[in-house]
Amino acid sequence: MATREEVRKGVVEVVVAQYVGMGKDATTIADDDNLCKMFKLDALDKLELVMCLEEKFDIEITDEECHMQTERAEAPPTINTLTDFILSKLPCG
Repeated sequence: MATREEVRKGVVEVVVAQYVGMGKDATTIADDDNLCKMFKLDALDKLELVMCLEEKFDIEITDEECHMQTERAEAPPTINTLTDFILSKLPCG
């Protein structure tokens, strides 16, 4: 089973691979930064992020889960929220 730190590092790797170079670098991304605002993500960017996370962690994210993780104003996607979500999707043990 992956540790929280291993999953966090994987999430950061995906975000960096997708979005660094858009005026930010890896050292400027804090765990609680709103990724949609930071990188001005549109709907297609969000879908691409989710697809990359599915591939990285070998999980399936439903359309409803995708919406919940990327569209809620009260809980925008951050490194922390994505890490917690991925952990909840990984098989135990």
